[in-house]
Amino acid sequence: MTGMDAKQLLEQAALTLFSAKGYEGVGVQEIVDHVSLTKPTLYHYFGSKDGLFRTIIARGVLPLEQELILAARYAGDLTGTLSTIARCYFTFLDRHPVFYRLWLAIQTAPTDSIMKQLAAPYLEHQIEVIETVFQQAVRDHGNMDGRSTIYTMTFIGMINSIANLVLDGTLEIDEGMLYRVLHQFEHGIYS
Repeated sequence: MTGMDAKQLLEQAALTLFSAKGYEGVGVQEIVDHVSLTKPTLYHYFGSKDGLFRTIIARGVLPLEQELILAARYAGDLTGTLSTIARCYFTFLDRHPVFYRLWLAIQTAPTDSIMKQLAAPYLEHQIEVIETVFQQAVRDHGNMDGRSTIYTMTFIGMINSIANLVLDGTLEIDEGMLYRVLHQFEHGIYS
């Protein structure tokens, strides 16, 4: 078993398949066949396909959340904070491209999809962390008052659009590109 135990093999197989096909597009049989295991093995470790998906999301999002919380410490420099948050996402993307593709799919999934419902607490927390930055920045940028939600969703959307281009191989992130994108975003929010 290539150094991984059955539980790890199932998680890795499911992550790969969910990332490629979405939660609804993958069955338990396909997951266990992918690693030559059995359904009872999957049920032993995870209880269900939902349990497996929850495990993958929790394990995958944890490092991103930890870094995001650190990156989102606002100390009066919105440009610096947004830059640090963007770097946080792009570093995570570089380290975990398969998971990030799944994360993108979750964020754009229909609201009533199982995938979106199972990941909702993590999505909501991500939004809350970033929205808090914009709310705190109001004391320094009064014209932003009442706009934190739209700024948050626009910022996350921008990050995800760039991530999608990176995953598709049509864009590489470098400091110059990051500066231009953040400058363009900030031009809109400061006016």
